[in-house]
Amino acid sequence: MNLIKLTITAVTILFSCLNTTTAAENIFDNPDTQKTKIMVRVAYEYDSPTTKTIGKSCHLSSRSGFSAGFDVNIPLWKNLYLGPGLSIYETQTGVEGYKTSGHPISFLWFFGCRVNCLIGYHFDLSKKVSLSFSTGPQLAMGFTSGAHYPGKKSDETLYTKGASLMNRYDCLWNFNVATTFKSKFTLGIGLSQGLVNRVGKYYTQRDPGYSYKDRILSVSVGYTLN
Repeated sequence: MNLIKLTITAVTILFSCLNTTTAAENIFDNPDTQKTKIMVRVAYEYDSPTTKTIGKSCHLSSRSGFSAGFDVNIPLWKNLYLGPGLSIYETQTGVEGYKTSGHPISFLWFFGCRVNCLIGYHFDLSKKVSLSFSTGPQLAMGFTSGAHYPGKKSDETLYTKGASLMNRYDCLWNFNVATTFKSKFTLGIGLSQGLVNRVGKYYTQRDPGYSYKDRILSVSVGYTLN
């Protein structure tokens, strides 16, 4: 519901800023914006796993994270564009009711990169303001990860070559709504739904009930370089 309210608010602000002198046909086919653009972006992320309980007593909870990177908008046809991108991220997942070596875990943390391959359409509502919608897959690869115990952060990775505790690779499907002001500054709201079980072979071979997928809400701010 919060995502819907933010989207409605963004659209309301957008229409309040419209320049009525813009030709109506430019909304769907604006030759002035049909060029490749590069945008740098930072985002606040809120990871809310789709499964709250895994195994018999392990409970998961939502936690905050971040990402930073760049996106490229490549024109395809009229205002339709291809949106590849690369970003680094750190996400966290809260854990309750699970112990290792007698110590309770507070949360798991993951650091890695994502490669986006989105397709979108932008509506140029004025010379300075546009609204865009995009969707597509995100491929994620973890560099390192660990468990945080009360009072300390573990350096032991959860990714191993054998029976890993967590999967290093993930595929998510992203939906994104963004508003661009003055042709430079972009505010976006996104949802990425994980498609791969994050729990590794170490647990799933013992109990198939160990399974959860990421669901990440994000609010991003971007700046177009050209």
